[in-house]
Amino acid sequence: MVSTIYWFKMIKKIFKYPIKVINEQSIKLPCGFKILTIQVQNDNPCIWALVDPEQRTINVKVNTYATGESIDAEEWGLHEYELHGHKYISKTYIGTYQLSGGVLVFHVFLDEPQILPEGWL
Repeated sequence: MVSTIYWFKMIKKIFKYPIKVINEQSIKLPCGFKILTIQVQNDNPCIWALVDPEQRTINVKVNTYATGESIDAEEWGLHEYELHGHKYISKTYIGTYQLSGGVLVFHVFLDEPQILPEGWL
């Protein structure tokens, strides 16, 4: 039996995704994205990600919370779950940014969907 592995050249680029200062929103990211940082540019929070722009896009939920803001862990979905013997947490912290000279401080989390190969479920 002969196995052949094909290696395809994947071009990655760094793209910027502006976000709003609200508790919940969705942004479109290409499958396989890698978050690099979240920072403020011209008074607007932005996420920079390493992406393959040729991949199909998916909606990714972004949650933003101010320092001291209450978060209901059950309602918010912050819990561990297990799938095929691997544990995942439903939210991933990606960073903190400041506005108004540091008076306002926000913390950002993503729902990072797991893209499973066909037939896994």
